Amino acid sequence: QAFTTSMERSVDGSHRYGLSLSGGLDTRVLLSALTRMGVPLSTFTLGEPGCADEVIAYKLAEMSSSRHRFVPLEERYLADLLPMTQKMVSLTDGMYTSHGFTEVLALNAFEESDFSVLLRGHAGELAKASTAWPLHTDPTIFAMQSKEQLVPYLLPRLDSLNHGQLARGVFASGFSEAADEQVATQSLQTSSHVDLPPPDLCSYLYLHEYHRRVTVPSLEIFRNVVEVRLPLADADFVECVLQAPSKWRDGVDIHQALIARNSPEFLRVRNPNTGAPAGAGPRTEFVFDKLNTLLRRLNVYGYRHYHAFDGWMRRAFLQTASRILFDPQTLERGVVKESAVRGLVERAQAGDAAPDHVLQVLMLVELWQRENL
Repeated sequence: QAFTTSMERSVDGSHRYGLSLSGGLDTRVLLSALTRMGVPLSTFTLGEPGCADEVIAYKLAEMSSSRHRFVPLEERYLADLLPMTQKMVSLTDGMYTSHGFTEVLALNAFEESDFSVLLRGHAGELAKASTAWPLHTDPTIFAMQSKEQLVPYLLPRLDSLNHGQLARGVFASGFSEAADEQVATQSLQTSSHVDLPPPDLCSYLYLHEYHRRVTVPSLEIFRNVVEVRLPLADADFVECVLQAPSKWRDGVDIHQALIARNSPEFLRVRNPNTGAPAGAGPRTEFVFDKLNTLLRRLNVYGYRHYHAFDGWMRRAFLQTASRILFDPQTLERGVVKESAVRGLVERAQAGDAAPDHVLQVLMLVELWQRENL
């Protein structure tokens, strides 16, 4: 009932509605409710031609009778990454790092669209906490007896996301605190001050830290052209979900139940993350996931990942990052050590993806300084 109320609020008013439709469960939950409600809808899917999201979203859109558009992510899109990165920095005040530089492509598509309200599935991870990466729950977390055990366990996960330890030695002495590991530890400990068991604390951190630091800045990009609404972040729905036992919202049971309540036929279409039908149980998912992973690695049509950041996208990024970071204007600031940054770039160019996040952060901060200082 809380979800139904959330959806009714999300389509309140005389608007034309659009939905960012991936093949996953969060947007599928929204689509199932919108289909039952009979809301006229434009749907959009972005990705590499032949990716799983393209194939699955076309199927879902056909079943819901939405006006669907696939926005292809192609090499010519990043022919010149710098102007797009500058635009992203301007719209987010430099507070957002991208996982694939796809946001401006989506923004361009929304600018050409005819809808005024965009619906997105963010915060759905709170109802399936085992997927709330990098703060996802797992058997180890459920076995923990105290929250003091959680912070040391989460820190390596967070470093696997941002590779902050690679920033050691990159900054000049006056800025060395930026790479101090103890700062990150203290920040996480401070955020974990609430008296909650470790599984609940993961959801708390996801909502109060990760969601506001990662999701919200990304939405500022799209809010430049449309209003954005998040049904799964509705306060009453989130409160309902978080009042339940943590095990109840650990898997995908809530999503499956909501889809079954609204448009159960959507459960028969496969989930791109596992390759199994969306209504499948854990054992079926486990079996299908092995085959799905193999087909994705083989780049089989209909199973590909939605972006190819390990290929041409990454080459475009490294070229732009080098262009900015070794510009005399950047080096004259005295924030970073040129030799250390060159070492990271050389590692990245040799195929090591670990330095990518650090290089992106340095590039975005430099572009922000050029715009604001």
